[in-house]
Amino acid sequence: MVKMETISKESIKPSSKTPDHLRTFQLSMLDQFIPPSIYSPLILYYSHDESTSNVKQAEISSLLKRSLSDALSLYYPLAGRMTSESSVDCNDQGVDFLEARVDARLSEILKSPQVEVLTQFVPSTSEESGGFLLGIQLNYFHCGGIAIGITICHRIADACTLTMFVKAWTATARGDTNMVAPTIWKWAMDRKGRDQCRLSVACHAVNIRGRMEPPLPECTFGNLIRGADVLGNRELDLGELVSKMREAVGKIDSDFMKELQGENGYDMVVRHSKKAVEWFLDKEVDYFMFTSWCRFPFSESDFGWGKPVWASSASWAAPNTIVLMDSMSNIGGIEAWFTMAEDGSYDEI
Repeated sequence: MVKMETISKESIKPSSKTPDHLRTFQLSMLDQFIPPSIYSPLILYYSHDESTSNVKQAEISSLLKRSLSDALSLYYPLAGRMTSESSVDCNDQGVDFLEARVDARLSEILKSPQVEVLTQFVPSTSEESGGFLLGIQLNYFHCGGIAIGITICHRIADACTLTMFVKAWTATARGDTNMVAPTIWKWAMDRKGRDQCRLSVACHAVNIRGRMEPPLPECTFGNLIRGADVLGNRELDLGELVSKMREAVGKIDSDFMKELQGENGYDMVVRHSKKAVEWFLDKEVDYFMFTSWCRFPFSESDFGWGKPVWASSASWAAPNTIVLMDSMSNIGGIEAWFTMAEDGSYDEI
């Protein structure tokens, strides 16, 4: 057996409180046929390569914890506890997050993997563990490599669900706007607590400078954006919302630009604007507007006395506006600023 030392253990809670109407998660008939004692272990191994990674090992723990907390706001049942055979109390109690040092090099483990050794890389699911539904263990090797051990209660999630959770978690950690916007959209729909089939529209602003024919330089002045409209509801899972948003953005292609730059371009813009206003004013529709300021170098704005220590937006006049900005923290990521519809308040997600 390889010598292991647990160096820390804490509970990671969702970054936003689960609303009361989502506190009880009902398990399906198929869920209930799976014994609650069965957990599915998954281990992801990463070698250390300073030339390809801009994240230092010392920063990995903070990055994983923060992004995990954000991901749990969407996958909130995982932070709850199973209180009966048929339901989960989504009480935001949290998931276990352990850190451990491994007295070995990653290459030694990969060269001759032994199941009894690999089992040490995931949190224990014994009765003394407190009944968590998701456990994470970050393992450090001598060489600088790491292994992220994940164990999830099979009664609440199968492999497909685990995959979607890991995709959401990794996208949040990377600051991938392709995943962040749909994730926030899903989060917002759930928290409104409306009917499952209620229409929700997400309009994502797209910079069309580079899509014009010929392409325009980035310094071109004005409003060179178009909205990619996505229709959805609470019945759609995160994967479906991601696909629909990518498809909508992808439709702003060369054919779209030819029509926009053609003789019917004005009528095209008018039709879209009228439809957007209809959705916005319709009390039976939840309308969200996304704009990404990621990769815009506001953090480089140096007037002569140095760069800003932080950059942010402020309250927008239009409710349900979400602004995505690159975080200026040492571990990176994305800040999402949300002007809420109920009272126009402005907050950070």
